[in-house]
Formats: sequence, structure tokens, C-alpha cells
Amino acid sequence: MKMGHPTRHSHKLTRLTGRLTGRLTGRLLGSLLFAALVAGLTGCSKQELYTELSERQANEMVALLLDTGIDAVKQAKDGHFAILTPAGNFGRAVRTLSAQGYPRDDFDTIGEVFKREGFISSPLEER
Repeated sequence: MKMGHPTRHSHKLTRLTGRLTGRLTGRLLGSLLFAALVAGLTGCSKQELYTELSERQANEMVALLLDTGIDAVKQAKDGHFAILTPAGNFGRAVRTLSAQGYPRDDFDTIGEVFKREGFISSPLEER
């Protein structure tokens, strides 16, 4: 029984498996790259936790979140401040702040409660 030339057939087989492996590897790498990109973009998107905060309260809240390992940033918005965190940390951030009593209620000062509204003081305002 005569057999064919082993190097010629093995060479063809090697080329064929190399092409198939290359295609599968390329598709697999492409799929993995796409999944990593989607995961990276999802993790980078920021979501507002709270808005209309004073700068002091926003600073305190960001510091607390950063101290507990949660990424957070303060953003100025219409004369107030907002706290933003990655969407994946939203629930943990809310629970962490809530456990520490945030956001705290803002109360008016005496000057804001009893501020003068006109040029002439009423007898009640003068007392």
C-alpha cells in the first residue's frame, strides 16, 4: 500500500487549521474587545445622586463617598451643586449617604427668616 507524501498533506492541513484558528481567534478577540468596551462605557457613565445642594454639603458628601471607596464628583449646577457617581455605584452610594444622615435638611438663618422686605420697618419688625 502506497501512501501519499506526508509532508504535502500535513502542510495543507496545517494551513487550513491555521486559517480556521485565525478566524476564530479574530472573532473571539473582536467579541471580547466589544464586551470590554461596552462594560467600560457603562462603568464610566455618571448618574446624579442629589441636586440643589449647598457647596458645603456637596463637599461633605463627596468626601464621605471617596473615603468609603465610591467614586464621586461634585458638579456646579444653577447656583447649587450636584453629586454624581458611576451608575454601577448608585445604590451603594445612596445607602452610604443615607446611613450617615445625608442629605441633611437646610434651615433658614434668623437673618433670612426676619429679613426686611421694604424701606420702612413695621412696628413688628422693629421689636
